Parts: sequence; C-alpha cells; structure tokens
Amino acid sequence: MKRLALSLGLILGASTAVADVIAMTEAELQTEFVTRKFRYNGEVEGDTKKGSIMYREDGTVMLETKKGLSEAGTWWFKGDQVCSKIEQLTGGEETCYHVGPKKNGKYKTSNGFTLTPQ
Repeated sequence: MKRLALSLGLILGASTAVADVIAMTEAELQTEFVTRKFRYNGEVEGDTKKGSIMYREDGTVMLETKKGLSEAGTWWFKGDQVCSKIEQLTGGEETCYHVGPKKNGKYKTSNGFTLTPQ
C-alpha cells in the first residue's frame, strides 16, 4: 500500500513545479500563512487530495485528510520556501515548495495545490 503521498502534496514537493507561482517572501509567509488553518486541494499522481492543514508558530504542522487521517509533523522556512516533514503520511521525507498569492484570498503552491483560508 502506498503511503499517502501528500502531507498535502504541499508537504510533499513531489509533484512538478508550477511555473506561474510568484513566491511570497519568508516575511510575507510569516504574516499571512503561519497560525492560519487552510483547506488544501490538489493532485498527486492523478489522485485528488483534499483536507486541512495548519502551520503553527512552534514549528508544528497539523494535517488532516478528507479520509480522516491526521498527523503532526514539523515545518520550517528555507529561504522563501516552506519545508516540512511528516513521518507516517510522507515517509518522513523533507519536502519544500514555494507559496504564492492567488485570486480571492487563496494561495497556490509550486507543486500545484490551492490553499483556502478557513
């Protein structure tokens, strides 16, 4: 059985990069992204992934899938990228991606996910 290759696809960087994402800076991400809960939506290997995610100030990331799987992991900034590691859902691999603004208050990741603030 494959591990859930998502940790929000977001958390996974294992998708092709999306060229039209204008990356937010670390300072912008800190202000607009951290401590907010988001719904995520995207595809990994042709499979639609949906759920919620929250990046906490203490470096903890909380992920819950539509299928009811949930897990905590760690996250950090690497330049203007958001990186994370979630043991069970992503096999403990570090994944990094850019986040950029999208219309209507939503955000888009460099690996093809849309984040909608809740």
